[in-house]
Amino acid sequence: MMSSIELQVVLTCGAFLAIALLLGFTRGAVAKLPVHTNQIRKAQKAISYGGAALFVTLSIVIWADEIREAALVLSAFAVAIVLSTKELIMCVTGWWLKLAGGHFRIGDRVQIGSTTGDVLDYGLLTIALLEVDASSPRQQRTGGVITLPNSTLLTQSVTNQTFALSFRWHSVHIVVGEDEEWQEVEKFLLAAGDVAWKRYEEDASRELQALSDEFAVPLEQRRPRAFLGHDTSGKVTLDLRIGLPVREGDQVEDQILRTFYSLKSEAVSSKDAPA
Repeated sequence: MMSSIELQVVLTCGAFLAIALLLGFTRGAVAKLPVHTNQIRKAQKAISYGGAALFVTLSIVIWADEIREAALVLSAFAVAIVLSTKELIMCVTGWWLKLAGGHFRIGDRVQIGSTTGDVLDYGLLTIALLEVDASSPRQQRTGGVITLPNSTLLTQSVTNQTFALSFRWHSVHIVVGEDEEWQEVEKFLLAAGDVAWKRYEEDASRELQALSDEFAVPLEQRRPRAFLGHDTSGKVTLDLRIGLPVREGDQVEDQILRTFYSLKSEAVSSKDAPA
């Protein structure tokens, strides 16, 4: 007759084989569904995680008596260890969370809580950021290096501005003069935006396509667009919305403004020129 330990071993092996067969059948059935391959891959991964969780749960039930005895012996010691190394455990947990989730990479521009910067390095305990002045309209680097504990990842929200695309939306603001027609100003502004956009259109299209393929979500590529509005004094304004490289946004905005005012100047000169 089998002892209790032998019976528990047999039950554990039986549970493993049953779950493995169930997972194989379920993953095969999901693979035949008429959906996008990325959705199939994510569903199969979720099924695998569910199978692992089910096996762990059954193992805990089978070995409950042994686990309870071991827990009583280790609980007091574990509580003391956790209390004395709480910050260290949180830092290591934050590091593991970053690796498991892949939330950012070296070189990405991130905002962690109220701190914004470019990731210089990340280790087991800390993250090093090259500080960026988020209050500046063009978000320029300050030159300072900020070191944050990885525990911050557990208590603060993380916004990655460059995770999927190296492009983001920028807005170029123009106030229309009282003696100007806003339609004419809009024409010059869109022309200046198109000059800048043509330099990056191919790269942006390629990245959007890659993102669409990865997440199975169709993304539309839009050319620069101008939006009409007014400020607090009642003056007519135009905002050019254009996708620009994150790290070159301020330089390209400057180029757009230079092209815009050059086009306006040429138009004024041609009107004033004698017939």
